[in-house]
Amino acid sequence: MKRIKLKDLIEQEHKIYVQSNSDAPEGKKIHTGPRGGQYFIGSAQEKEQYEKKKSIEVEQVDNLIADELKKNNISYNEEEKRIILPEDAKTIPENIKKIIDKIIENSDGKILAVKTALGYSNSNSIRFILPGKKTYSKKSYHVVERKYVENILKNGLTPSNAQKHSNEFGEELSWGSKTKQTYKASFMVNKKGATKKIKNLFKFEDPVVLEIDTSETDLYHDPLVSFDWKDVDKYESMVAFNAIPANNIKVMN
Repeated sequence: MKRIKLKDLIEQEHKIYVQSNSDAPEGKKIHTGPRGGQYFIGSAQEKEQYEKKKSIEVEQVDNLIADELKKNNISYNEEEKRIILPEDAKTIPENIKKIIDKIIENSDGKILAVKTALGYSNSNSIRFILPGKKTYSKKSYHVVERKYVENILKNGLTPSNAQKHSNEFGEELSWGSKTKQTYKASFMVNKKGATKKIKNLFKFEDPVVLEIDTSETDLYHDPLVSFDWKDVDKYESMVAFNAIPANNIKVMN
């Protein structure tokens, strides 16, 4: 009979899997599991807290937004996902800024962006951009810079925070639009040919295409790329919020 070390038993009991290194508490060592998943060893209390944080599903985000705004008596169009601001608004009220920041934090990266639109006929408003409907692709394709490939093949593809290139939410209102990207996700396409479009849309340094087995991954339509993508009917951009194991990923020849 194989003996089980006490240390192994304790670690198994408190393995806390994370989507990315940034999710782990500061100072915690990140380990890689047998299927490429990342985890740290923590207390039972830390495990409970993390499970609560990551428990929200994409389908629950609608209710999260509506419930929080309703609780604070903020005018909200649920169908259009818009907070309605006064027509003469010059700045976003501080209480609304704080509530939106709270909603973004509690969404665990599943709100893709928040867009402020001013000076249009449908009045001043703040719109939440959410993932589209659930979709499926047995194989998907992800474009990445070569310097990241080795780490992905070793540790898997984990959701990434939005880049800092977007406008910060909460700036003084002005004519036009300001967008803050708030997602924590991975983006991919369902056709090899679409990777050429991706390379043209985004400036990659030494791009590499990864082929990913997404047959067991929850995928959603990506509304962000579609605005600029004329071939959206032919190619489909998708978004995933779960980590994808290294075993499911390979470099395309």
